[in-house]
Amino acid sequence: MATLLHPAFRLAAFGEFFPALKDRVEKSLFNLFQDRKTVIAKQKQAEVKTTNQDQNTNLPSKPKSKMFNLFHSSSAKAENNELTVYLKGGEVFEMDAEDTKSALIWWKEREGKYPILSSLARDYLACSASSCAAERTFSAAADVCSANRSKLLPRTIEMCVSSRMWLKDNVPIVGGDFETANKIVKNFSSFKEKNRLKFVDPSPDTNTTPPQL
Repeated sequence: MATLLHPAFRLAAFGEFFPALKDRVEKSLFNLFQDRKTVIAKQKQAEVKTTNQDQNTNLPSKPKSKMFNLFHSSSAKAENNELTVYLKGGEVFEMDAEDTKSALIWWKEREGKYPILSSLARDYLACSASSCAAERTFSAAADVCSANRSKLLPRTIEMCVSSRMWLKDNVPIVGGDFETANKIVKNFSSFKEKNRLKFVDPSPDTNTTPPQL
């Protein structure tokens, strides 16, 4: 799926190297596209509902006329065209294909044109393909989800693991409690480095001549 959502490859990679899988992966992307479209539509409805509740004007409701609603189906057509235009290579990917961040930048700049696909791209392209990084993440999650913390919500676990990985990797995030925690970790790392010899057992001197009996 990450290959499909990378603007440098799309369906062309499957058509060239894996033609037997082309129809299958295209159908999988279409199903994901429809599911994400439903999720985004529900989120927008919830936001509109909240906004309407906040704007309690107590004015009598008026019947809405459909006289000027000449483009009522344009939204659905645009959503369907979003996937079609992308798969047909509507815009050329002119960035470095080997740069891991260039694809995300491409999607960020075209978020308005491909709102649903860009949402999917963030989920798949932001994940590292390295098994080592994934194993470290699962190990960190195992430390958080201990027997004494079995009632943590998935979102809480996600935030704890992400924060821990960011702090260990010195991710420069500014603002709020995270900045304070980052300073504490850096100060502790500096303190530990200065006192490194105190925490390491002295190794035996291999050049010392053993005593003669």
